[in-house]
Amino acid sequence: MGIDRRYWKDGQGWELRKANEIECTMDDSGVYITIDRHIEKIVHKGIAGEIVQVRANLWTTDHTPIMSFIGRANNVRKHLIKFLGYTSQNTRKECNYISLEHASYIGWELHRAENDPNYVQD
Repeated sequence: MGIDRRYWKDGQGWELRKANEIECTMDDSGVYITIDRHIEKIVHKGIAGEIVQVRANLWTTDHTPIMSFIGRANNVRKHLIKFLGYTSQNTRKECNYISLEHASYIGWELHRAENDPNYVQD
């Protein structure tokens, strides 16, 4: 797969495009995810610390819980992808399809939850 040169300025070189806000496109996957930040206080060899984890809860649109995952954001993201039945070819096996926009939103929210101490899901 080559680069589509129509998107290059004057057919050559690099171009920076301004990304204005656009409206969210809802998919018909029949699922949604709530994401929470969890802090676990630990003491190891007399030293106090915290472990930051994120929890993603997968629900049907009629609010029936399907599955929850807790851990580091990247691990939770990978488990969600596996659970939803996606393969490396970006196709689904046995679960409802979520759009690329929905998937990227979930990844962004997981990242924010892990890194923002004042996280509130958008």
